[in-house]
Amino acid sequence: MFDNISFKSAVSNSRGSLSSSPVLITHNKGANKEEQTYKISREAMDKCSFEFKDKVDIQFSPDFKVCRIIKSVTGLTLSRQTTTNPRSSAVTRMQYKEHIHPDLLKMAFSENNVETNKAMFENGEIEYKEGVLTFEIKLA
Repeated sequence: MFDNISFKSAVSNSRGSLSSSPVLITHNKGANKEEQTYKISREAMDKCSFEFKDKVDIQFSPDFKVCRIIKSVTGLTLSRQTTTNPRSSAVTRMQYKEHIHPDLLKMAFSENNVETNKAMFENGEIEYKEGVLTFEIKLA
């Protein structure tokens, strides 16, 4: 009866249909703060030898189309997304700073012409190296 319908997922958060993406970036703009959350799958962590509690630096190409997450001595801490899951993804958050971080909300607006307070991006092309994860940013 319903075999001829093309269904789309209604789940729009990182625990749903996009959770299979090796990297997911969410940009949230709230009343009091604006932040970006970076989620790295366990598989991507393994390929780059990232561990929970590692410090990382997040870098961008000049046009903000490519992102690099690299192990560093100082920086943001990779935290376990789910404490009870040994295969949990890692997450790290940073407060958005204009002209330093890409304005993902503007990027999302320019792609779909819809103004929003939340935008999700995932990886396009991706490269794994020891201590380095580099990927193209694309709207999820």
